Amino acid sequence: MKSRAYSLLGILTVSCLSVGSLTPARADSGTAEAYGALVAIDARHAESSGKDVLTSLADVSISEHGETAVHETVSESEVLIPSTLEEPVTISEEGSTLAVTLPGAASSGEASAAAQGVVEFENSAGYSQFPLVKDDASVQFTTVIAGPEAPTSYEYGIGDGDLTVEITPDGFAIFTDEEGEFAGASLPPWAQDSNGTAVPTHFESDGRNLRQVVNHTASNVSYPVVADPYMGRNLIKKVTKSRYKGKPKYSIYKTRWGKAVATGYGDIYAPGPVLGSRAMRNHGWREATRKGASSAKTIKQQYDCHTVFAGWKDPWNLERVRKNNNYWLVNPVNCNW
Repeated sequence: MKSRAYSLLGILTVSCLSVGSLTPARADSGTAEAYGALVAIDARHAESSGKDVLTSLADVSISEHGETAVHETVSESEVLIPSTLEEPVTISEEGSTLAVTLPGAASSGEASAAAQGVVEFENSAGYSQFPLVKDDASVQFTTVIAGPEAPTSYEYGIGDGDLTVEITPDGFAIFTDEEGEFAGASLPPWAQDSNGTAVPTHFESDGRNLRQVVNHTASNVSYPVVADPYMGRNLIKKVTKSRYKGKPKYSIYKTRWGKAVATGYGDIYAPGPVLGSRAMRNHGWREATRKGASSAKTIKQQYDCHTVFAGWKDPWNLERVRKNNNYWLVNPVNCNW
């Protein structure tokens, strides 16, 4: 199921250019320890938890000596990972490109294959970056922090100066273009030390760049620390249409990244609207209607209800036979009344 790819946000999981196993391609102990921290993270967390960094990687090839480390098509998006951090990671689809410039270009080495499907940029400032390309063209920009001498702030350039970065009250970073249209997003950041203990972290923005602050220098922190902004663009994978009681039924399937957004990393029982429901209700809805969902009022109400009360469900089944329900927020009735 290999697709050729160029894409920014879901981007840097790479198949090792010559190895067929997940064995580190270099013997350097720092590199082995950095990659091992990712393996340890996955051992602690279930798949699709938001912290399972090495699962669902795209089947891409890595070039350690070319002009680009990755240049493939993943889930209908063209993904490009540069050989050096002087250039951005880009995701392109239907004439639109999202570019993300990683931190530390001046002190970073060239791209190398840490394992099958995994690209690494080792930085002399005490950390390594692994832009992990997922099979839906989302990208987990994972940073492994080796020790207390490493920076506590990591800045990502979003777009080519043409995108606006907004940090929402629930911790998401939303990217919009000059017309205010959705151009991508990042889930709320997380960071974790080698004992599995959460390390305080948050996003900041000057409106154009996204900065992740990781407060990892406390005395009780055990290194290495793994942190990641998980970025993506496409929330909806597909919309299928069938019949229910003689009228249309729309089944809306989310991308893997869309599922993570909809559940806010699994906080499905959080008080109030689920983390990520705003992004799904606004940007996800526009994407769903473009991909075939009806814009009828009852369909939109059922859709909104699912984003708040059933973010974990996939697909979301929306039925035209249902009457309008202006009180769905206080009387959801399983979102199909």
